[in-house]
Amino acid sequence: MTRRRSAVLLVVLVAATLAVPAVRWRAYGWGRGEAFFDGRPTTYWREAVLARSLTVYPPHRPRDQIALDVVAHRTLVQVATGWANRHTGLFPSAVGPTMVSVYKAGPPAVPVLTALLADPDPRVRGFAASELQCLGRMARPAAPALRRLTADRGVVGGGVTVGQFARAALAEIEADGGP
Repeated sequence: MTRRRSAVLLVVLVAATLAVPAVRWRAYGWGRGEAFFDGRPTTYWREAVLARSLTVYPPHRPRDQIALDVVAHRTLVQVATGWANRHTGLFPSAVGPTMVSVYKAGPPAVPVLTALLADPDPRVRGFAASELQCLGRMARPAAPALRRLTADRGVVGGGVTVGQFARAALAEIEADGGP
């Protein structure tokens, strides 16, 4: 009976450990051999993009750049804590929706963004190309993958295609000059 209890306890502990998102994502990513950024595998970043609303800014901005914002939907709890923060100041982290933005980390984000360029969903490919565009010259390792996407007609949103994002990213990488 002691062995059976030990086995049940072990199963419960493993299940409880895998219920923690940080552990589950790492185990999943390591098992699949995915690239990691900020302790999270490519699959995590894919899901983060797909779980949020995308706002596409079409190419009528300066230098014909297009941009993409990925913002989390606000939950009822976030709305309530945001209201409470406005009136009490107790919840400063609940002020706004969460943005998904990995380009600010610089070169460590490039392997995950490059992997996301091969995703079947055009929103994810567009997000990755947009983030690589923001990295400029630091995204040079992703240039071959971006070149393969220049003719991609998958629509990211607002009539803007993945190909447009890829071309804009390549233009930014090449305009940044240098070796």
